[in-house]
Amino acid sequence: MGRIKPQDDELYRASKRFVKRALSALRERHKQEDLPAKQVRRIQVMGKGSYSARVESEIDYSMMVSMLSPSLERFSESHSLETAMKKHKTVGRHLNNMVQVSTHGRSIGWRSTAEGLLLKTLRETERLKFNRESFDSVFEQFMDSFRQRKFRFRAFALIYNFDSDLSKLALTHDKSIRRLKKEELEALFTSSVSPFDEGPIWELLRADYVVEILFKERKKILDLKEKVEAELFSARNVTKEIMETVTLTRLLKPSSLCVGRIEVEQYDNTVFDFGYKTGDLTKDFILGPTSFYSKKELKDLVRLDKKWPQIDFEEEKDLYLAIQRYDLAQRRTRPDDRLIDYIIALEALLTKDSKRVHQRLPILASEELIRDYPAAEVRRTIELAIRYRNSILHAKPVKTDIRELETTVGEYVSAIARKRLLES
Repeated sequence: MGRIKPQDDELYRASKRFVKRALSALRERHKQEDLPAKQVRRIQVMGKGSYSARVESEIDYSMMVSMLSPSLERFSESHSLETAMKKHKTVGRHLNNMVQVSTHGRSIGWRSTAEGLLLKTLRETERLKFNRESFDSVFEQFMDSFRQRKFRFRAFALIYNFDSDLSKLALTHDKSIRRLKKEELEALFTSSVSPFDEGPIWELLRADYVVEILFKERKKILDLKEKVEAELFSARNVTKEIMETVTLTRLLKPSSLCVGRIEVEQYDNTVFDFGYKTGDLTKDFILGPTSFYSKKELKDLVRLDKKWPQIDFEEEKDLYLAIQRYDLAQRRTRPDDRLIDYIIALEALLTKDSKRVHQRLPILASEELIRDYPAAEVRRTIELAIRYRNSILHAKPVKTDIRELETTVGEYVSAIARKRLLES
C-alpha cells in the first residue's frame, strides 16, 4: 500500500486477514444458497411532474454480513483483529465507549466495527473475492474514522410550493435555500420509496427547492462506565434551525409553503454513520398553489434570518405567540381556521390588555400599516374579519367566501410581524 503508518501495520495486517477469511466463508456459504437480494426502484425524473420507474434486484450486502455474523466468533482471525484493535492507541480509545457526534451518539464495539469494515469492503468491491487496492482504500477510510476530530454533515429538507428566479440564496455561511438538481431528486426517490408502493412520489415531484445546512460537529468519546450527563445531546439543533427558516420564509407572505422530512446525512467517507431522519418524507405536505418569491422578498428573508437568533423571546413573548399563530395558519387547509389564527396573532402584536380589543384592533392595525395600506381599508377589513371570527367561534354559519378576506388579513399580520421582528 505504501501509505500505511508504522503504528497501523499490525492492525492493517489483522484487518486484511479478517476480511479475507470472511470473504472466503461467504463464498463457501453461497455455493449452496443464493446471495441475498433486495428490490430497489430506480426513478428517472422526466420533467416537471413526470417520472419513469423500474424495479431492479441487487445484492443485499448488509443482509449478507448479518447472516454471517454468528459465525465470526469461530474465526481465529476475528480474535486477532479484536486484539489488534484494543492494542492500537487511537482505535482502542474508542472501543467500548460512546462516540457522540451531532445530536446523538453510538457505542463502539470491536465486533460491530469489524462488521462495518467488512460491509464497506463488500460495497466497494461488489464481489466476494479479495481485492487489495479496494481494501487498502477502505482501510484508509477506516482509520480516518477514528483519527478525525470532526465529522462533516449535511442537514436538509425539501420545501414545496416555493419558486424563485434564484438558484441559491445564501442565508449564512453554512445555510442556504437552493434549487434541487434532478439527480438529487432521483436519489431521494430511490432511497426513500418502497419498490412496491407509489407512496410520496407525486408529492416529491412538486419539490424544486431544499433548505440546507452544511456543518461540522466535533467528535466526543464518553466512557460508558461513567454516568453520561444530559449534555450528551446538547449539540447544534439543525432541525430547529431548518424549521425556523421555513417559518421566516412563510412570514414573507401568506402561502401554501410546506416542508418535508428533515434528514441529516454524514458526508465523510467513514465506517461510522451518524445520519438520521425525522418523520415522513412528505410529513407536512399541503396541496396548494406555488408561490413565487422575488429577489426583494428573499433579501428580506436574509435580514429576518440574521435577526432571529438575536431576539430574546422570553422578553418578546407576544411577538413569538403572534409568529407561532401565523405559522400555524399557513399549515391549515380551512380559511376559517386561518382567519381565527390571524386575529389571535394581531391581538398578540397590537394589544397589551383585553380592554375593548375588538374596538381598538382595527384602529391600531391601520396606524401600524399606514405607510403601506390605506387606513380606512385596513379598518374595514379588520372589522369584517373580527365579525366573521366571532360568528365562526359561536357556531353561526358564514355563507360568504372568506378566502380573499383571510388572505388580506394574513398579509397584514405578516407585514406587522416582520416590522416588529426587525425592530426588536
